[in-house]
Amino acid sequence: MAGSRGLVVSSGERQVLRVLERYNGMVKVFPKVNFFDVIDWNTEMGYTEHGFLERTHFDFVVCENEMPYRPLFNVEYDGLSNGYKSDSDNNRDWKMNVKKRISEKEGLPLLVLTEKDLPNLDETIKEFMLNFLF
Repeated sequence: MAGSRGLVVSSGERQVLRVLERYNGMVKVFPKVNFFDVIDWNTEMGYTEHGFLERTHFDFVVCENEMPYRPLFNVEYDGLSNGYKSDSDNNRDWKMNVKKRISEKEGLPLLVLTEKDLPNLDETIKEFMLNFLF
């Protein structure tokens, strides 16, 4: 389709998805899911936080393998920086911290990966899954 970039755009996101898909059969992975499609927000938050979360998504949501696909944890690939800070967006650290704080308060861990994690991606994801799922 002309003009469509697809759901998994960056090479880092593609690497993350390939590793997550190795667990198909145990879990189901969905890319680019809107924040409030996953989170039933019970946590108090400010107007600015809520407005941001209405417009954002998780890069990947890892769910149970069976219907109704209940979310188990969320994944963000922060490929523009080596952490939360980036010169291109002064609010980048605030945005990632809000996503992480609210997601985890609502019972869904958030795994944040950066370019530095790519060489050991298999091990990082496996360790995260073992810590939070079993």
